[in-house]
Amino acid sequence: MAAGEGQVARVDDDDPSTASDALSLHTIAEPDAYATQEQEDADFALALALEEQESQRYAHTQSILQGQDPNQVAVPPPEQTDTTPPYRDDPDAIVIDEEQADNPPPYRDDPDAPVEEEASEIVTTPARRPRALLRILRNLFNVWYCCAMWSSLFLIVIIIVILGVLARFGNKGANPKESAWIASRSKDYQLRVWDLYPPLEAGASKECKEAWRTGRETQSLGCHRMILSSAWDDGDADQVRVEEADPFFYSEAVCRDWCRSELTQMVNSLVDNCKLRTDRFDLANYGKNGRAYFDKNRIEEGPAYVAQNLVDRFDHFCKKPNANRYRSPEWGTCAADLWMKWGVVDGNKEAHLNGLDQFLEQTAVKKTIPAETKTVELWKWSSSGETESRTIKVSSRRVGPGSGETYCGFCTVDWLERKMRSFEFGQIRDPISREVLGLSEFRERLSSAIRRCSSDNGALRRIDRQWKELGWWCDDKPCSFDKPEFSTGTLAILHGWSKDDDGPRGLRNIIEKKGASKNVLKGMQVLHDAMLEMPCGIGFSEIVAKHEIMPYEHIVSRLCNAPCRNALDRLNAQHGSLFAKLRSDRDYGHIFQYSTLAADMVDKVCLSSTPNVAFQSPENLCAPGYAAVGRPEWIFATKGGDYDPPPRGVILDAFSQEIDALDARLPKRVSGPKLDPESMRIMKKKLAESACNTCAGGIFIGSEPDWKKTVDEYLDDKHVNETKYVAAAKKGWLTCGKMYGQEFPDWKKEMMWKKFGLDRYD
Repeated sequence: MAAGEGQVARVDDDDPSTASDALSLHTIAEPDAYATQEQEDADFALALALEEQESQRYAHTQSILQGQDPNQVAVPPPEQTDTTPPYRDDPDAIVIDEEQADNPPPYRDDPDAPVEEEASEIVTTPARRPRALLRILRNLFNVWYCCAMWSSLFLIVIIIVILGVLARFGNKGANPKESAWIASRSKDYQLRVWDLYPPLEAGASKECKEAWRTGRETQSLGCHRMILSSAWDDGDADQVRVEEADPFFYSEAVCRDWCRSELTQMVNSLVDNCKLRTDRFDLANYGKNGRAYFDKNRIEEGPAYVAQNLVDRFDHFCKKPNANRYRSPEWGTCAADLWMKWGVVDGNKEAHLNGLDQFLEQTAVKKTIPAETKTVELWKWSSSGETESRTIKVSSRRVGPGSGETYCGFCTVDWLERKMRSFEFGQIRDPISREVLGLSEFRERLSSAIRRCSSDNGALRRIDRQWKELGWWCDDKPCSFDKPEFSTGTLAILHGWSKDDDGPRGLRNIIEKKGASKNVLKGMQVLHDAMLEMPCGIGFSEIVAKHEIMPYEHIVSRLCNAPCRNALDRLNAQHGSLFAKLRSDRDYGHIFQYSTLAADMVDKVCLSSTPNVAFQSPENLCAPGYAAVGRPEWIFATKGGDYDPPPRGVILDAFSQEIDALDARLPKRVSGPKLDPESMRIMKKKLAESACNTCAGGIFIGSEPDWKKTVDEYLDDKHVNETKYVAAAKKGWLTCGKMYGQEFPDWKKEMMWKKFGLDRYD
């Protein structure tokens, strides 16, 4: 070492303390985000101050040029500044601006090297201001863009959710009938009937599906929409008022000739192609989409029933008296006349007393109703939905409770007569007490109403003749019985279950007491509700069937018609699996056998020569015929069952006795068949309840095309007296021919005996 030189200490780069100090300095020297922001604010304030000073100099110069006193200088108000120092861990820490933070200085071996003063120059430059503003605007834009993007995404999600909810539940609060009408694109006189009714079940026949599809694609019905309304059917005036279905108001709109013509075409197409009972609508799912034009409990079962019911409704609603025999009603149609005169609704279902009390009340006091001129509203027959006023001159008329004191007219007498013709045992109930009326009481109520009319047009005489032909009325009293004692189970077939009947009430008691497991109680509630909704209550034993049901054609027909059987089918289809699981319950499992036992019983009682047809004619049902020959148990006969199939000798004895009795009741000569609807109805009823029943007679004389085969089986049976059988069979053919209003000449008989194989011993 040279003299005079200071001793320099050697620094070891590997000294840990030195490294620690370097790390500490480096940490302190790192820019603090808070300090950087404070520095930017200070720079911005300085730039504003410099600009203000420049503005003042410019203003001072201008004032001198304009001759103003340069000493009068406006003193700016003192600027308020925040003297609070920004927060720092170390107030002496070196502050590094943003650009230095983004671009750190290069590594230097000599920490004492001079640092360029570029930052101070930038701070003191006025150009710093637009760059700061640009940075602020850019940050604000980024924040706005981010918020807008997320808000848009959130809004899109909300809209999708709302649309989904509306699509699924949006029409729940809408009117299902109006929704269905709009969706069908129907208009008055352009009814898209095929879109208003439910789709067919999957099990419908191919022919029916094709006919229904063709109608949907190519046709619309040229009728007013009120032809689809069932408001008039039951003759319920309260229902008509609720549904605003005034018969006069809609009479001209509905009763158009072209509507009847198109209904006829509809009947021909659908009845010919939808012949089976299973050609029916899918009522189980009807209305689940929020669209249901028809009441589910009053809708027809299938296309064939729709066509037939619309024709019947039109004919009843638009009926007019024969112009050659009777005076035309003042209100146009009979339905309108009854409504405007008495407030009575003339529906196409007449087996009830609806409207009778109204008529009796209107004629309870003897008086003369004066003539008057009425201005009324009615619907014009156009698709625009317009109404028009019409002036009607109403004649004076007499009313009173005495015999012949009331002027009724053809329409009123015809309505009362049709009500009398509708009587069936167990069918007619008192509207208030709901008690079943016997034949005598029913006759007294209706005949007393008819006798108030000044002329009954021979109505009571025709009723007496009809009831005598049926064996009901003899010498002004019932021939045999007046009011059969029917059990609750039998009446339920005709009127449906009541909530107070034993079956529903028993289920309800168990449910209310919670006397079973949760699953069992749930199943009971399902069964209870289904029983009350069914049009027919089915809960009878074989004994009840043999003595209370099978002898009466109208009860068997009601049980075996489409509404009753289809309702039972739907019950098993919808809830059969649930009931099957609950049958294992030790205490209440037997209750859930109801649906299968009921279906089995109905299948037996409804044995028919034309099974599964849409319209079951009564003479084709075996049950009334077996009851007529005194052997109702044959309906339950099966090999290995409680009743064995009867031997031919027993069948011969039963039929021969009944044919002899029937022949004695019939006249020796018949005038010929009567083809009017009422005469045909009576004839079919008599055939059904006799040995001439087509289905029952099949086991005696055979059926098409096996007549000869059946006869040969009897003649070849060693337990059958051949001579007795041939005589009984021939007498059966001739006697049943009289039931049809036919007599056979000798040459016709010879042809028949040869065809049927009854000529073996001739």
